Amino acid sequence: MKKNNAGNAAKAGDVFLIPADSTRGYLSVVVAERNASLYVLVYDQVVPWNGEENAHDWNFQVDPLFAALTFDARFHHGDWKIIGQTNPEPDRFLPAFCYGSPETGGARISNFTGTTSRSASPADIQTIRPEVYRSPMLLERAVRAQAGLESWYPVFDEIRYAKTPTSADLFGS
Repeated sequence: MKKNNAGNAAKAGDVFLIPADSTRGYLSVVVAERNASLYVLVYDQVVPWNGEENAHDWNFQVDPLFAALTFDARFHHGDWKIIGQTNPEPDRFLPAFCYGSPETGGARISNFTGTTSRSASPADIQTIRPEVYRSPMLLERAVRAQAGLESWYPVFDEIRYAKTPTSADLFGS
């Protein structure tokens, strides 16, 4: 399913491309919308930017390459090109978040939407990441570095996908 998304907001389930260069992009998925942000996954699958993408060739059963909370600015003018739809699998991918300070006895974990929380255990503090928003340009630069077109920076390691307890694991669907 082809869509022209210039000027339109991205939504959960959108499959899109983050450009590596002018001829190809990395397959990506919007898993969820949250306030003015999006939780996106980037897969290590490169497809032609202007060619015909075949949805049957998409493989979302593998672990993603990158995962981040980001903003929709790169969609507005078609810099990130929506090419179709998929089931975004929120139970599989939406993270829980850790916040607060264990030193003050206030460390907590919350579900992805922030509507439910509980005290964080020492194990939670070690395995659940804090809520951090990343610039869409950081994702673009990471994709270009993954493609060997730019230098790799340590900050890119911070957005590498890592299996952690999800919102569904800790708080249910």
